[in-house]
Amino acid sequence: MGAGMLLCLGPGWAQGVVINEFVASSSERRLTWDAAGVPRLGTGCRWVELEFNASHWSNGLLPAGYGFSGLATDLTTQMKDLTPSLYLRKEFEVSAAQAAAAAPLILSVQYNDGFVAYLNGREVARANCGPTNHFVFASEPACNVSTTATLVEFPLGPAASWLVPGRNLLALQAHNGEQPSTTNDPSRIVKHLPTPEFRINAGLRLAAGTNTPAADFILPGASGGSWKYFAGRAEPSGGLVDFGLLTRVFTPPDDEENEDYSQPSAFSDWVELHNPGPASTNLSGWSLTDDPAKPGKWRFPTNTILPPGGFLVVLCDNRDEANAPAGPAAFLHTNFRLSEEGGKLMLFDPQGHFIDGFQTNYPEQVSFAAYGRRPDNPGVFGFLTTATPGAANTGPAYAGRVEPVEFQNALGTNLPGGIYLNQAFPLYLRHPLTNVIIRYTTNGTEPTEWNGWTYTQPFLVAQLNDKTGMVVRARAFLPGYLPSKTRTHTYILRRPTALVTLPVVALTGDPGRDFYAPDGLLAIVGGQYLSSIWHATGPQSYDWALGNGTPFEREARLEYYFPPGIYATNQQPWRGEVGLRLSSSSYSRPRLKFTTVATSSPWNPSSSVEKPSFNVYFTGDFGSGLLDFPLFTNYNIREFEHLRLRAGKNDIKNPFITDELVRRLYLDMGHVGARGLFCSLYVNGVYKGLYNLCERFREQFFQAHYRSDKPWDVNYIRSWVDGDNTAFNQLLAALDLNLTNLANWFAVTNKIDVENTADYFLLNIYCAMWDWPGNNYVFARERSSGPLSRFRFGVWDAEGACKAISSGHPVTYNTITNDLIVPPSHKNYNLDLPRVFRRLSTSPEFRLLFADRVNRHLFNGGVLDDRDPDGAGPAKPRFLQRLDELRREADAAVTYNSGSPIALTAFNAWINPTNGRRSYLLGSEPGRQMLRDAGFWPLTEPPVFSQHGGMVPPGYSLSMTSSVAIPGQTAAIHYTLDGSDPRLPGGLLNPAASRYTAPVALTELCTVKARARNNLTGEWSPLTEATFAPAAVPASAANLVIAEIMYHPPDPTLAEEAADFDNADEFEFVRLMNIGAVPVDLTGVRFTDGILFDFTSGARRYLNPGASVLVVVNLAAFQARYGHVCDDQIAGMYAGRLANSGERLLLVDARNSTIRDFAYSDDPPWPLAPDGDGPSLVLIDPASNPDHANPGNWAPSVMPGGMPSGTVTPQSYARWRELYWAPAAATNDVLSGPAADYDADGLANFVEYAFGLVPRRASFLPAPVPALEWIGDELRLTLSFRMAPGAADARLDWQASSDLVHWAEAGPPLELLETIPHADGSARCKYADPGSALDRPTRFLRLNGVSPIILASPPNR
Repeated sequence: MGAGMLLCLGPGWAQGVVINEFVASSSERRLTWDAAGVPRLGTGCRWVELEFNASHWSNGLLPAGYGFSGLATDLTTQMKDLTPSLYLRKEFEVSAAQAAAAAPLILSVQYNDGFVAYLNGREVARANCGPTNHFVFASEPACNVSTTATLVEFPLGPAASWLVPGRNLLALQAHNGEQPSTTNDPSRIVKHLPTPEFRINAGLRLAAGTNTPAADFILPGASGGSWKYFAGRAEPSGGLVDFGLLTRVFTPPDDEENEDYSQPSAFSDWVELHNPGPASTNLSGWSLTDDPAKPGKWRFPTNTILPPGGFLVVLCDNRDEANAPAGPAAFLHTNFRLSEEGGKLMLFDPQGHFIDGFQTNYPEQVSFAAYGRRPDNPGVFGFLTTATPGAANTGPAYAGRVEPVEFQNALGTNLPGGIYLNQAFPLYLRHPLTNVIIRYTTNGTEPTEWNGWTYTQPFLVAQLNDKTGMVVRARAFLPGYLPSKTRTHTYILRRPTALVTLPVVALTGDPGRDFYAPDGLLAIVGGQYLSSIWHATGPQSYDWALGNGTPFEREARLEYYFPPGIYATNQQPWRGEVGLRLSSSSYSRPRLKFTTVATSSPWNPSSSVEKPSFNVYFTGDFGSGLLDFPLFTNYNIREFEHLRLRAGKNDIKNPFITDELVRRLYLDMGHVGARGLFCSLYVNGVYKGLYNLCERFREQFFQAHYRSDKPWDVNYIRSWVDGDNTAFNQLLAALDLNLTNLANWFAVTNKIDVENTADYFLLNIYCAMWDWPGNNYVFARERSSGPLSRFRFGVWDAEGACKAISSGHPVTYNTITNDLIVPPSHKNYNLDLPRVFRRLSTSPEFRLLFADRVNRHLFNGGVLDDRDPDGAGPAKPRFLQRLDELRREADAAVTYNSGSPIALTAFNAWINPTNGRRSYLLGSEPGRQMLRDAGFWPLTEPPVFSQHGGMVPPGYSLSMTSSVAIPGQTAAIHYTLDGSDPRLPGGLLNPAASRYTAPVALTELCTVKARARNNLTGEWSPLTEATFAPAAVPASAANLVIAEIMYHPPDPTLAEEAADFDNADEFEFVRLMNIGAVPVDLTGVRFTDGILFDFTSGARRYLNPGASVLVVVNLAAFQARYGHVCDDQIAGMYAGRLANSGERLLLVDARNSTIRDFAYSDDPPWPLAPDGDGPSLVLIDPASNPDHANPGNWAPSVMPGGMPSGTVTPQSYARWRELYWAPAAATNDVLSGPAADYDADGLANFVEYAFGLVPRRASFLPAPVPALEWIGDELRLTLSFRMAPGAADARLDWQASSDLVHWAEAGPPLELLETIPHADGSARCKYADPGSALDRPTRFLRLNGVSPIILASPPNR
């Protein structure tokens, strides 16, 4: 339980300004319900209540709308194509006799298309807007259309039930449908067509009664007088919206993120200042901040005056660029947001003096209350259920929020939800406070003071059968405090054997509000199906399956549980709130039925109209934001904004198993794609079936996979779900040029990733994809000019592959000529994908590139090479490996649900060696050479190697052969060993290529690239490429070490911040090193804890002796800091972040044997400097294969930024100081100048630079170590010392003296005998004094660090 927070009362009271109230958890999505089931959005007075201040609303007469004749108020410019909703208020007077009348009230409404009416805050009627108490959001269309042209009467019952003497209020919200109001076609509704017409008119009268005459309180039409109205471009109450941003166009500066401006109708967090004093206060130069280290983070504009007794509201939403005069904002906006989880909020005067606020964290906030000074005691803050921005605080105040309930066993051990083997067990609900009341439910509803049971004793957690778990939700209540958060735990006590290996997704929510009728996602009430299409049968009919977007999103609790063996043993389950929406195509939505979804278990596995799919949102509207969880094993992504729970559609019995197969093959081909897994779905504890849980193609997907922080253009099946088509149109224009011209071709390659494109089309051609290319595709690009600005494709909804469904194409189907390269009369001719492929195919470069990809993937054990790898078994091609993998994951569940296993007949036929797909693409008979016939497989065959890469003996003799499909023709083979293509663009021979005449001896790790060139025609063959590792061995603990960890990088420099890299964590990296004597094969090597990365799919498979390989968290950021010198060492980008406080790192091999397992730390005895000072953490003597868990085997790197290349990179003093200090300090010579002594250890910064010390931590300068050594036949004095060879600006000179007073350059100079480099980037230098020590007169020597930067300072010694 959080107590009421006593504000740290600064001098604000004396100066007349205080922080009075704020909201840090605003949401235009989260609803609460009262005991009567009436929903409420946000905080403050509801717009349907008489007390609501509607002074900013417009005035107008009815009827109002657009697209109809006879309107008294035309709203075309305010509503059409902007919002489907209009809110209206009309006050009227009622006498005491009328308010007590038993006579009925009659509401008359003319509505096109739907409305909800309220009298004095209570709902009285609705039509085409769902069930009673359904909250209709401002952006929500009417659920049906209305063709009524007259007023419709709604009897309301006795007037006494609704009216009060004096002022009364009739409020209406009217909504247009998303189709022309003269039709009733659901297939058009889900296409979200523009709304061409809208109308609302209303009146209210009292019928004559025994003691009261009839009365017209509000006449319909213009004679009813003026109404207050508000066009619903935002919610009318519950939060604050800046209508200046909503109604006037504003584009933020180019260097600002646009995401904060993309939803101007979203509620903003805010803070309210109050001046309780007798005089005005000029706030010019005052500031608000959420960071005590930045007291001037956001400053009030000049001439901001707060009058005595006045209030000033500032929106805290990071939109300060929109403030006047540059922007159109009506409110002031800060450059930061408030933290919902709790944070700091402070007010400072212009001199930086603290005035008022929270110097320690305020408590976690809630969406249904503000946090402000109690009306009865302004010195104390509390939760206020009625927010009053711009006015005095009012209403009940709550001291804090009760802590959540604990779920435990009898011994007090936590007993969370999950998968249990028990038949039943008692559950104890406990709370640290003895005076709280605990209430709980077991049906998915939320416990409230009026719903559920009061906990008095432990109860039994049990389940009726193997398909029914038990969900328990509990909440604590205490007078004077807000109720606790609801804790939800789903218990799966026993599962059928067929399901025990599957993860569990458990969804919990109110059955009637979140899932089923009357108001859940799957509610279909009334209506009828005509030709399989749902049609409304009246204004009370509704089909929520037709709804799309945020109005049709529901809050749910998601729990993710899993059996042992899937994730690391210490991986905890995931639990959190999510947004849930129905997922379906515009074709399927009006055909969905959901007749038994509330009662059936599982949902019908044979009917696509009875088993729903869902989109799951981790956006922060209902939960904490992005899901951070290693959901997919051996995968380098663990942050997700969306996921999709896919039921199956055209192959409902086998839910997207074929699609998952094809998507995994695409990943195997080396491309970014949507990964998925199979799981059991439970809803409110009831088993609902087998589902495919997978990633969803949206902007965040691409940002996560490509480590991008820029916006993206994303086209998902003909719809630009993010961004727009501007760049795509530019691509099409470039494709329409003559692509035999190399300049035009290169221009195209700057706009589209041609290798990705070739592979995407190749995979779809190989699979003879059905319902494609007009449907089921994704392509995207980063909205930038960098390397990610090229379009690339993603595989989606590939269930029509390989004729796995009856409607699929047969193995003989020619996808190229039937779907892609088609005549102008063909239906596909102008579709996006055929157009791209057709135009690319006019380029000789693309045709040969496509053939290169064919050779890579359909030969030599490539991903699509479906032949037996060695012709003898038991090894299987990748196709069958992936299929077996999916069978292991899902076959038992498919059999359990449907009674029959996954059908394999189609797949076996597809890879049949005689009549399979390959025999038609690359066969030798006429009609079975589809690729060659289309110009994508040359007559000149690619070279064949005697072994196609891999580990070979030292000195292996590589043989190559070639052939031509035309008898009598021959070809010469040309190859390279330097990674270049033997053929140059345009067809010329690469001068670096060698002509093959005899076997090539391979003595070291290398990649061989070879092509054959037809001796008659000059035609080039496809490229054959393979990497050879002579004497290579698998990676193991004996040969692979983690040599360096940059877990807390230096802060971004000014240049890096300018390049949009403003988070130090983006510069993380980990370096591995081969300490063996032969190359190491990294296949199967994976980081599985701490960070996630699989080297099998990385860019570096082999590692030479002594060589290093890198994994980085953000490639673009890494290259911005370190350049491209390490590009050849980078294997890829890992998922997750390295903890600054230390964490476990687990590196395993292909057999899951441990290579390295240890935890680094930032506490002694571990080195401290790598924790943000600048250096990395490096293994001191990697060649000795030291114990990684021993802190004594690690040291800070000598130079800041580490040594990612594995060797020392020269670093100027200027670069050194900007990595050690933040930008402001890095340019301040008093702090970071060469003569300064930042850490007050007696050593100038330059000395620390020259000798590899840390200038931000007190250190000592190691003295040279003298020794007498025989060198040749002389006994000589030697001096050894540690220095930093990377200090490029430092010069070390020896000086000599005979009296310790007079010093001069040592002459003759000392002789450098050796320099021994160390793994931390330092080096030990040994010098010898010339001549015999026996003959040398006494003299003293000292080492002088000379800096070309310091000209007037004393020597640095």
